[in-house]
Amino acid sequence: MNCLSLIRQKYSSMSQVERKIADCILEEPEKIMNSTLVYVAAKADVSEGSVINFSKSLGYKGFSQLKINLAQNVSAITIQNEVTPNDSPKQIMRKLIDRAITSFESTYDTIQQELQEAAEFLLKAEKILVVGVGQSSTVARDLAMRLMWVGLPVVSENDSLLAGIIAKQLKENDVVFAISNSGRTKEVLLLAEMASSVGAKVICLTSHANSPLAQLSDVALVAVSIEAENYREAMTARLTKLMIGDCLVSYLTNKISDEAITYLDKIVEVYEQHREAVRELPVRTRRKTDV
Repeated sequence: MNCLSLIRQKYSSMSQVERKIADCILEEPEKIMNSTLVYVAAKADVSEGSVINFSKSLGYKGFSQLKINLAQNVSAITIQNEVTPNDSPKQIMRKLIDRAITSFESTYDTIQQELQEAAEFLLKAEKILVVGVGQSSTVARDLAMRLMWVGLPVVSENDSLLAGIIAKQLKENDVVFAISNSGRTKEVLLLAEMASSVGAKVICLTSHANSPLAQLSDVALVAVSIEAENYREAMTARLTKLMIGDCLVSYLTNKISDEAITYLDKIVEVYEQHREAVRELPVRTRRKTDV
């Protein structure tokens, strides 16, 4: 398995010392794979023996083998999928597809029971507040709409002040579904903290398992991508988050199949009424400039 995926998978069960080492590797994988044992120990503020034991706990013979795995899974992917000025549109498409496949597979390897746990929280909730800002707002809107389709009590609010008021009114079984690629977005973190303070559950969707949002959340769904490691624009991470949302909604649809079908039928009816209304609109008269 990809070393980074393995670290994310085991992160929640790691000791404080192990998390220090894990954080160093997750933050700078390309630098760590070219660094000495002494450097990594000093960087993590742990002993050299702790780094060796950490490597062995992941199934490697030692730190050198861990670095080899990092080199194989970080450098090769980065070089192979790097978009260059000389690439044609089709070549760029191929690279983005390969990058997405790698991200999907790494995410599949990393996520264990988190989807199941998230689904159980959502099914018990009387109110679900979905939040995300910036690029994450598009993922938040998509997820909120999909959850509404299966009849879940979803609220999506772009205004951070109104979202904060809603978060403070949540109850014990209610949920804030917080989406942030970095896991450090101030507005999203504040809403998650508000929800947690009143006893509501927090589910997050992020690209960083060691982020403040992931640490605060009851369930952290981590979208693994090379972009996250290199702090690039999160194109592939966005696709992976949408995929995770689709998986969650598909599972929920099967769990509440009869109710979900009823709600989906209502959604289709609304769409049909809208389309019919649009077809009945009078044709606009031509502008004087039209000939």
